[in-house]
Amino acid sequence: MTGGAQAQPTTEVVSCPFDGAAMAAALVLEEQAAGKPNPGGTVSVVCASEGAKVTVTIGGRAQAREIVLVDVPAALAPRVVALVVVGIWGETGDGDGDGNQGTGNGERRTGNGKQETGATGTTGTGTGTDVVAAPGAVTAPGADAATVAVGAASRPSLIRDGLTRRATGVTARGFGRLHDGQTALWGASAAIEVGAMRAGVVGAGAQVEATLGTVTPWMFGVIGGVTVACSGAACVGVQGEVGRVAVQASASDPMVSARAIAAMYLHAAVEVSMSARLAGIEVAAVAALGSSRGVIARADDEAAAVVAGWTLGGAIEVRR
Repeated sequence: MTGGAQAQPTTEVVSCPFDGAAMAAALVLEEQAAGKPNPGGTVSVVCASEGAKVTVTIGGRAQAREIVLVDVPAALAPRVVALVVVGIWGETGDGDGDGNQGTGNGERRTGNGKQETGATGTTGTGTGTDVVAAPGAVTAPGADAATVAVGAASRPSLIRDGLTRRATGVTARGFGRLHDGQTALWGASAAIEVGAMRAGVVGAGAQVEATLGTVTPWMFGVIGGVTVACSGAACVGVQGEVGRVAVQASASDPMVSARAIAAMYLHAAVEVSMSARLAGIEVAAVAALGSSRGVIARADDEAAAVVAGWTLGGAIEVRR
């Protein structure tokens, strides 16, 4: 800080991967780098699945910012939020001294430092020695609201975030899965994500014409998975399924007998996904390679439906 001791703003942090102490420390660092004292008031940070809503109240007047933090490591998140808060503090001043504010070209200077908004998306303060850099841009739709987009679509991952990032979301996917190069099942799944972990339900089926009739394999179960690592919009994860698989059979000849079979279905796969954000919804293409244990239905000693063995799959997934 500059000058004598002064009261720090009241800080409230809700559902974030950092606590109030970390937020307060980040505010002090960014305030010192900016070279101007804080105006007090309150700072509220409420985190959601993809970022945080920051509300700064000074003298009864509240200003809010929505920050997307999908590509920001948890350790740097308080600094990014603090940059936004210090920016709001700067907007409440008169712009005199050795700094100035420009609202026409989206640029704000504090002292001899520079904060750029727009195409470059690089933020810095002070002399440039204490920099928090993140890709993205700042747009200002109104006087009291702005959106900070940081990076491309990216999920929490086990390697990068561990279990500290508690963002939640829901996913739904439609998929196809080929078993042992013979029988393809087509299905859908839905899951709830908490950080890098997810759990949900899955169902799939198919109809196969055999020499002696028709067989209809289907399966239903529960899924669990984890996103292991991400780089930008590309992610690698693992997913497992436990359920029940059954094959219904109907003979084309009344002289041929047919019966249903059923067994436990187990499946595990490594998945690679590539995602893009469209109108606030993340859409991903997923490829999977795995192994399964289930049933093999035979007609006249020939495999009519195979729901076991190695699997190769593809899916389209929607995340929100």
